[in-house]
Amino acid sequence: MARGWQLWLSPRPNRTNTSQESKIMQAGDTALFEFLKEDDGRWVVQETHYLSNEQVRKGLSGPPL
Repeated sequence: MARGWQLWLSPRPNRTNTSQESKIMQAGDTALFEFLKEDDGRWVVQETHYLSNEQVRKGLSGPPL
């Protein structure tokens, strides 16, 4: 959760409880985020960062805000 003084950094989108897609690609095609459901019912996010992408090699492919 962002604090009030942090909101000027970037606009925050309206959030939903679940994603409409089973996976999303980060801007610049640096990372793939897949939403998976474990056998016990927990939801998890699997991140895949692609070393073939220069931004990843520079360490600039962290999770989106």
